[in-house]
Amino acid sequence: MSSAKAIAERQPDGQDEISSKGLAIYERELKSVLEPSLNGQFVSIHIASGEYAAAARARAAIQAIQRRMADGPLVTTRIGSEPECGLVTHQRPRTK
Repeated sequence: MSSAKAIAERQPDGQDEISSKGLAIYERELKSVLEPSLNGQFVSIHIASGEYAAAARARAAIQAIQRRMADGPLVTTRIGSEPECGLVTHQRPRTK
């Protein structure tokens, strides 16, 4: 069983769908932009908009996209020829 499939099976309802959407955005729109120059780094993708941020560490990529996007689910994965899985996180709406 692939690691992505194993992780999807352990995720609560809805998260596997979000993860699939994020990985589809990566494959369709970002792979050719990010690879191979950023291989080994992380990308965090805002699902609703397709906006993304890349950084050497997952936490830094997540924080960078959170500064630009108000709320909504994010998928974060390692950049490379075979992304292992999509880590799903949810942003809370910003408070004023």
